[in-house]
Amino acid sequence: MVRQVEAAISDHPAVINVFAFAGDGGLDTGGPGQQTPQDTVGQVQFELIPWEDRPTARERWFFDLLERDVTAPAFDGNFVIGELNERLAVLAGFEAEILSLKKGPASGKAVHLRLKGGDRDALAAATRMARARFDETPGLVLIEDTLPLPGIDWQINVDVQKAGRFGADVATVGAMVQLVTRGILLDTMRVDSSDEEIEIRVRLPRKDRVLSTLDSLKVRTRDGLVPLSNFITREPVAKLAKISRIDQERYYDVKADVATGLSKVVTDGATGAQTRLAIVQAIPEGAVATGPVLKTPKGGQFTLVSLIGATSLNEVQDALSTDAARITPINPNERIALLSDWLNKKPFAPSVTWEWTGDQEEQAESGAFLSKAFAGALGLMFIILLAQFNSFYNSVLVLLAVVLSTTGVLIGMMVMQQPFSIIMTGTGIVALAGIVVNNNIVLIDTYQEYSRYMPRIEAIVRTAEARIRPVLLTTITTMAGLAPMMFGLSLDFIGGGYSIDSPTSLWWKQL
Repeated sequence: MVRQVEAAISDHPAVINVFAFAGDGGLDTGGPGQQTPQDTVGQVQFELIPWEDRPTARERWFFDLLERDVTAPAFDGNFVIGELNERLAVLAGFEAEILSLKKGPASGKAVHLRLKGGDRDALAAATRMARARFDETPGLVLIEDTLPLPGIDWQINVDVQKAGRFGADVATVGAMVQLVTRGILLDTMRVDSSDEEIEIRVRLPRKDRVLSTLDSLKVRTRDGLVPLSNFITREPVAKLAKISRIDQERYYDVKADVATGLSKVVTDGATGAQTRLAIVQAIPEGAVATGPVLKTPKGGQFTLVSLIGATSLNEVQDALSTDAARITPINPNERIALLSDWLNKKPFAPSVTWEWTGDQEEQAESGAFLSKAFAGALGLMFIILLAQFNSFYNSVLVLLAVVLSTTGVLIGMMVMQQPFSIIMTGTGIVALAGIVVNNNIVLIDTYQEYSRYMPRIEAIVRTAEARIRPVLLTTITTMAGLAPMMFGLSLDFIGGGYSIDSPTSLWWKQL
């Protein structure tokens, strides 16, 4: 099985190295946020062609006014993973899940639902119900849950009344059972070659460590040796695996990722309500479509993934051809909102509660931290400005300009078609406050000086004339210095040359 996967991956032209491991071992690809499923039978880890060595292709850029070299779509990491998933899907007998290497703190899957409750049966039923809903939701891939794997455990029941009649107690019976399982702990010892204590246990020989041995074991009582089978019974029960708790409550997780490149086609119904027509996937330039091809008036090509609310493929194509439909990208937040609508209908037992965790939880924590940092920065600025201007009005005026500057940030991100990153974009907004405050301090200080001996309007005009040069120089030099970061331009000062949108530059582009 592992060799089949290894052969399928190594045949891909974008793969240069492959490492295969049996079981859940392998190279460490992240921290606790990136855990392998419980039923893992093997891992195959592979390395793609380095980014700088991949073939390139020309594409239109900056509102189709310029051209630039980019990585060929067939060698893009996400596209390669999609092709490998298609190859592995045709292999029978197992399910494959491909995870990209985390360059930093490991994180869980994008859609991570946690169900909590004290009733184990109700919690398991709710988890199976949520898993079924995840399976039915288009756009979710690599779905898994933390329910125990199918199997049985043997539960040993002791009839206390019968044991008492034979003169045996539960502690003695438990010690005899331990002889068959993990052994009876006698003592601990320390050795020079270990920093931890070593346990000393007494166990039966290996050939006798089977459940059937319990039928022949005898326990010593005041009346002599008595067979254990007189007062113990074995009962097969569902496998428990492990018990996970948080805040003293048992929980199970249902996790999934969101497929890349998916969009939903939405139209306005007769009553104005939105009606989902279908879920489609963009076809990269040069790629071969795997399903029906849908075209938009602007030349975009999509392939149909699933119909939702539409009666036929022609209905979706007609909507796209007449611009009557809107193509909205599908992302984790959108899928979480869709699933939350279902969860808010309370489909589970009253004892089961739910919450979104994983990336959603980390995003909320990051947003809360950034909000506190921004408020703290504004507070410190206000104290310094108040000490310098000795005026509440001027201090508030400067801080108001900081808040209004975020409008320019959002417009700039819309023009550059960049997503809003809570950490990187938020940090950039806080850093931008320093430039905005500096310009406003220069303007207000000069205005206060002129307003002492000339009319207000004239003082405003003279201030703008006198300070336009330092304000523009500060702004333009900052923009020029950050332009390479904004456009993803990396310069090689040693070897010469440049690259655009390299993996390193993408880290800083949103900042």
